[in-house]
Amino acid sequence: MKTLDEFREYYESDLNDKLKLLEQEKNVLRVKVIISNLKTIIYIVASFVGIVLFEKIVYRPTSTGLMVLYIILGAIYIVLSPFVFLLARPKEIFRFRKKFKKEIIENIIKFYDESFEYYPEKYILESDITSSLITNKTITGFYGNDYICGNVSFNDNNANIFIEVSEVTVRHSTIEGESETIFDGLFFKSEFNKDITSSVKMMPETIIFKTSDLKGFDKVNLENSELTKYFDVYAENQVEARYILSPSLISRILALIKKINKRVYISFVGKNIYIGIFDYKDLFEFRFSESLCDFDVIKRHFENLQFLIGIVEELNLNTRIWSKV
Repeated sequence: MKTLDEFREYYESDLNDKLKLLEQEKNVLRVKVIISNLKTIIYIVASFVGIVLFEKIVYRPTSTGLMVLYIILGAIYIVLSPFVFLLARPKEIFRFRKKFKKEIIENIIKFYDESFEYYPEKYILESDITSSLITNKTITGFYGNDYICGNVSFNDNNANIFIEVSEVTVRHSTIEGESETIFDGLFFKSEFNKDITSSVKMMPETIIFKTSDLKGFDKVNLENSELTKYFDVYAENQVEARYILSPSLISRILALIKKINKRVYISFVGKNIYIGIFDYKDLFEFRFSESLCDFDVIKRHFENLQFLIGIVEELNLNTRIWSKV
């Protein structure tokens, strides 16, 4: 695996010139966005003033009618204000984002491991979300980005672990017609070296699961009191669950939780482990407020990649300890 020192050399030799050109392009785009935003704000303010003048000169309502009109106008203004930037955002920003990921993020990933595949506009399959057992609700909204897949190799034991990871948002429509977010964050899938015969779900305590979600599962009462602060553990087979959740693996899971400080869902199903990290997003996005010529800014993308790939080693998934009970 590549080190930070190796990445610094790669940055200087291969990325620096590209980033300088992109920084110039980004600054031009930033000016366009500011101008577009100002135009939108002027339009909203002018519309508001026009309506007020209309009611003063033409409409002339009673004091009660005037109060109601002001309330309605104020509400409209408050609702529209947060969307000013979105409404004013030019199409160039999407093209620049695509270019940045193609010329910088993809090259960083290929530098890290030539065998990895990166698709900025793709994401993990919906069937993988279903297979993870994170929910049994009907998924009515599903989208994401920044899909990465490939084999993580380990020279010490010649192991190759295939992983898939992307950012995803999963939604469900309630009976009342409201949209409910089931998951929004980073979703990780990795294979085990051997199959298991039953499923185990480790659910963050802040998530409320309906009884139907736990059909066929029984709660596992583990001796590790620290783990119970973060998870409710359910399994189809108590014996196999305790075999899978060895003291060593539990220790590594806790270390991962403390490292990222996010809610995490984990499940062991068939030959795979699924990990959902809530609210862990925008790992490979640029920011207008940051200079692309700043090494620390680009280093963050490399470190995010290190973290994603490092989950395999963090949880010791490359060690051949998985076998049927």
